[in-house]
Amino acid sequence: MQSALERLAEADLLIAQGAGPQASYRFKHALIQDAAYESLLKNRRQALHRRAAEILLGQPERAAAEPEAIAHHFTQAGLDDLAIEWWGKAGDQALRRSAFQEAIAHLGKAIEMADKAGGGQAAGVSGQQLHMHVAYGNALIAARGHGAPETTAAFAHAHDSAVSDEDAPERFGVIYGLWVGCYVRGDLTGMREPLGRFPPRGRGASGMAGASFFGCSATIASVVIMSTSARGSKEDSNCEPFSGTAAATRYASASAKSGQRAENGATCRPVP
Repeated sequence: MQSALERLAEADLLIAQGAGPQASYRFKHALIQDAAYESLLKNRRQALHRRAAEILLGQPERAAAEPEAIAHHFTQAGLDDLAIEWWGKAGDQALRRSAFQEAIAHLGKAIEMADKAGGGQAAGVSGQQLHMHVAYGNALIAARGHGAPETTAAFAHAHDSAVSDEDAPERFGVIYGLWVGCYVRGDLTGMREPLGRFPPRGRGASGMAGASFFGCSATIASVVIMSTSARGSKEDSNCEPFSGTAAATRYASASAKSGQRAENGATCRPVP
């Protein structure tokens, strides 16, 4: 192997950096690299990509710094499950660094591969994949805004993925993302619909997901007030009338505790 690399360097096809067994080599021109890559049979290429990923995994510091490189090699090796996992890790890392465009690209790749692996059916995905959907939506919020069409589409896709798991903690973040998108766009009717999707009494909420639930519960009063005001009537098709802002505030507080009943006795039924 070493002698073959040295001959290629002498033929001016490779550039050597360093000397001896510790030297590293790279192609002198991208066209030469492409020609060499295309000359390999598919099975051989996949085997080399798998080996490259395994070598990177054996270097923890480099693996932590370059998860997208591992994801790329697993993708080219045809190992979809591992590729999805590592594209998700790369997206999470980019999101933590506020590299939102990178996060969108990496998480979008993971979601695309997961959808293809599932035959285009989003429902029933794993909790890990649902986490990727939520992270993708959060990256779009940061890069393009809550009300952007692609942000709404991302959270709607995430919600479809969560339908089969009523207690999925990530579901609270999904519903909150849908609600905020409607709020930013001034879609009063749309604001009510996500609130009706919460599982009873916040079942399954914890951590940031729980915070999303309680934050969303606290806005129910404002949704009712704004929607009834917009119609010019105090009557609401799903809730009994509220007697002013104070009553609405009491409802929001009680809603956060019980998920369904206010201290003044008014009840609100989820929107179908």
